[in-house]
Amino acid sequence: MTLLWVVQNGYMDEVAVDRIKDYQARLTEYLTSSKADLLASIAKEKALSDALTTALKAAADQFKQMWT
Repeated sequence: MTLLWVVQNGYMDEVAVDRIKDYQARLTEYLTSSKADLLASIAKEKALSDALTTALKAAADQFKQMWT
């Protein structure tokens, strides 16, 4: 769900096509290691509430800054 949200919200728009898989793998690693509580909350609720969307946006923004 999180990767789809990232794609749908334009976070991968500027990623070169040949780097998409690397971006995806590193984002997954980042979320798993640094935002496990967020992923657990998303899995528990099985939906993105406003609070979870805000937290996911913040995490995606943080990762994007680290990526570029």
